[in-house]
Amino acid sequence: MIRVEQGYAAKRVLIRFRDAITRGEWRDLQLPLNEVLPDRAKLFKISGTEGRELEKLPQKIEFAVKAEFDGFDAYDDNRGQSYWLGSSDGPLLNIPLVLRTYGYYKDKIFGTIFLKNYAPHKRVLVFYSMDNCGSFSCVDAVFKRDISTGPKDLLFFPNVHNCDAWEFSIHVDKNTRSCCLYLEYECEGNKYYDLNYNRLYRINKTK
Repeated sequence: MIRVEQGYAAKRVLIRFRDAITRGEWRDLQLPLNEVLPDRAKLFKISGTEGRELEKLPQKIEFAVKAEFDGFDAYDDNRGQSYWLGSSDGPLLNIPLVLRTYGYYKDKIFGTIFLKNYAPHKRVLVFYSMDNCGSFSCVDAVFKRDISTGPKDLLFFPNVHNCDAWEFSIHVDKNTRSCCLYLEYECEGNKYYDLNYNRLYRINKTK
């Protein structure tokens, strides 16, 4: 499932893939629009005919995501390492945690976080600011489920193995128009952060 942020009108969204074992030629597979989220971002999903085409491939494929816009193309190639699909294994999330999806709808900011399962006991915090980073508050994210690259998750979570999904929700005053946030992951005395490349995540209210 591929997310394209609001404000970007993608002409086409494709998966560019090849056999991960033979490392042969790259092929393109165009994805249909699946859903428009409450924050007006768009989701493109492998399903139907597209999913059956992927099922015919070998057990391991290497792929990246390409989105075509007016005048330029954008790529997500897992920071140069590509993504992988396999029936029982695959490359891991190569960073400790990442804000996977998020949105801003009516009186709530919501999101899902993917993180590496380093140990059973952990804490995930979401720090947020409603005054353009003048001050921050925080809420605890809540564990939602385990994630692995098995048959059930083959098409939906391609870059994760031995990882967790956590979720959070932040109540927002009706007069607040924007929010910035970042993530902190505490585990075994260590702290890891997702600062969105030191820019923080910025979410604007759409309704």
